Amino acid sequence: DHATFVLMTFAMTDFLFCRGLYDQAKSHLTRAYEALQRSDDMEVIATCLHYLGMVAQKQGEYLQATEYYGVGLALACKTGTLEQRSELLSDLGWVAAKRGLYEQAYAYAREGLDLATPTHRSKLLTVLGVVADNRGEFIQAEKYYREGLLLAQQNNDQEQQCIIFNDLGVNASERGMWKEALDFYQEVRRLAIQMNHLEWQCLARLNLCSYYLAQEEYDLASQYNEEALLLTRQLGQREWESFALIIQGSLAREKKNYTQANTSLQEALALAFEIEKPHYVCDALRYLGDLALECQRIDDAADFYTQMGQFIPSGHKGLKAEYCYRLGLLAASRQEKQQAKKFGEEALAILQEIGHRVEIEVYQWIEKGCPPSLPIAL
Repeated sequence: DHATFVLMTFAMTDFLFCRGLYDQAKSHLTRAYEALQRSDDMEVIATCLHYLGMVAQKQGEYLQATEYYGVGLALACKTGTLEQRSELLSDLGWVAAKRGLYEQAYAYAREGLDLATPTHRSKLLTVLGVVADNRGEFIQAEKYYREGLLLAQQNNDQEQQCIIFNDLGVNASERGMWKEALDFYQEVRRLAIQMNHLEWQCLARLNLCSYYLAQEEYDLASQYNEEALLLTRQLGQREWESFALIIQGSLAREKKNYTQANTSLQEALALAFEIEKPHYVCDALRYLGDLALECQRIDDAADFYTQMGQFIPSGHKGLKAEYCYRLGLLAASRQEKQQAKKFGEEALAILQEIGHRVEIEVYQWIEKGCPPSLPIAL
């Protein structure tokens, strides 16, 4: 009967997610949702909408995911459990953070925490950590992650542990704590292999790649990136495909393969626009600007950096500092020393406030008198 079919679909969806079979999951869930149109069980309909939102989120369709979660939450508020409401608020917060809507993400996570059982607090704390990270509040973010990790470990929730170890790795790398970052990324990889979870194996490769890129170990970085890019395309994980292409472009630039760098970064930019993830839009534009600067195409670099400035999410201090630094480098390349120093000092003030690893590079550049040069830290 319909009820059995729907419940079997929900049970199978978690397995399909683990294997990265999003299209199959979407097909089964769409049929389940159609079957539920003849049902008055609002709680089950809300669960189906939640799963459909999760598929959309994994495929980089953030507006669609937000719509599913929002309708699901409206139903859950009428008839659902507190647990169901807190789960939907957690995912609404997660998607809002990916879209650069940090205040909205914070509000969803806070509302969810007021309703959450200890089992679901971990996810909400992780959303708060991501918001804090993007605002440059790295120490506060780490506190949220560690509290969430403790709960995930107590609940033996390995997937949530994967997510938090990954976020702790990103947090550590932003602060230049490379040994800690590597340890966290390797733990993600260990857990992902243990769970046979392709999605998290893919993310582990991507972040190990970004780690080795920052350490200038380009052969290792290329190996991890090629594996990750192949897997993102196999899974249809467009968000991480965009990230992998950004790294591929950066690696090509390091190897002076400027044509390949431009191709990869333009592809990453198009994908970032498509999925509406402003952080990746900014990253792709920033590296396209750096590439243009290295090739002495000063006006093109200016265009890319100006576009970057237009897409920085409100409150993202790290990207604002990177933007100011790029404007300083651009001014230096035009022999506008006073402007270069002004932008450099603006960037340095933000970096010192948040404790970001690029602080040393910008400080040294200002100390040398803001010479025409290229950014070093990735």
